[in-house]
Amino acid sequence: MDTDINRLIAKNRILALINKEKDKKTKFDFARELSYIIRDNADSKEYVDQYFSEIAKCFNTDTLDFLIILFKNEWYDLIKKHIASIIQMLQNDKNTKILSAFCEEYLEQSPDNEKLDNLTEIVRCLENSPGDLLIVAPKLRGYSEETDRLLEEIMQKHSLDLAKYLFARERDTLYLKDLKDTVDVDGYSKFIERILLEIGKRQDSKLNDIKLLRQGASAKPFEFKNMILKVGLPPKTYNMPNSKYFLQPLIRVELKSNKGEPFACVEVTNKVDTNFPKEEKTKENLYQFWKKIRDEGIIWTDVRWDNVGKLLQKNIPIQDGVEMYSDTNATGLDNRDIGKPLEPGNLVVIDLDLIYKENDPNIIWTLNGFGKEFEERYQKEKQEELEKTQDER
Repeated sequence: MDTDINRLIAKNRILALINKEKDKKTKFDFARELSYIIRDNADSKEYVDQYFSEIAKCFNTDTLDFLIILFKNEWYDLIKKHIASIIQMLQNDKNTKILSAFCEEYLEQSPDNEKLDNLTEIVRCLENSPGDLLIVAPKLRGYSEETDRLLEEIMQKHSLDLAKYLFARERDTLYLKDLKDTVDVDGYSKFIERILLEIGKRQDSKLNDIKLLRQGASAKPFEFKNMILKVGLPPKTYNMPNSKYFLQPLIRVELKSNKGEPFACVEVTNKVDTNFPKEEKTKENLYQFWKKIRDEGIIWTDVRWDNVGKLLQKNIPIQDGVEMYSDTNATGLDNRDIGKPLEPGNLVVIDLDLIYKENDPNIIWTLNGFGKEFEERYQKEKQEELEKTQDER
């Protein structure tokens, strides 16, 4: 009798919570209250299962908190049964990192005999969401030959959709300008798709090797084995002076509307190391590096450690195993002789924006970098050197 009462209580509490969420008159934490019900009543599983589709509609945040309770209760059969709804819940969640976190939690918590079927189902559920596939691929890659094969098969099948995703933010900016009817979006998406496939072919890598890196203010970077692909907004300085202290791109090209107005930029470079020890990331070290560039008559204004990398190979882009020097028509960098390429271990600027000749009248100084401060120090040091020379005479 007690079991029947407990089941009825569990059912009524879950239904009442769902109706409370639908009512929208009271603000409350749906995930937390549902978790309390599950924790306090062992008979709640039947009704979580029965009303799962209604429960799923109540979530748009904190989805992972609820799913972790299911893991803790070892309700793996329920997770497996509703995996498609769970993926949809995660995609609806306002936290963009939650899908990847769920996959990581799933791999840690679920029994081995459950994993393969569900992981392949997760990949299939994301088939039409290339951005989400990119996010979860690093978590799923390497688990089994089957999941790797399926990931690659789907990403190859949807390579154009993948390219459109890489290009998404820049396409969205067109609607903020009077350019939306003057840009060949499909044509540029196919151009990015060709770059993706060509990079993979040249370094014997697969599309599922692509790893989304931390997005910057102006560009979305992707690691593709030994290469970095950036798709971003057009740089403020596209045609610019070159230096051996700049990471030399294989491709750096502006995408333009039919009116000739740039609205995006695509760049391919060698991979560099950006994980500096804390003791190296000092303002003084950054100044001494910046000064080498400044001594060449070049002013780089967006001066931050975020924009610096350490070479992993000689600073020459490689195409088909052959070293190539930058072509001004392909990269926007001038074709002056920049001297002997730097060797691995040297610092280079990895964000080729806000770089000017020293006599440029249109220099933009950023508010969140050291550019202006370094320039003032540089001019002061130059003046002191001049005065010292004059005194010695």
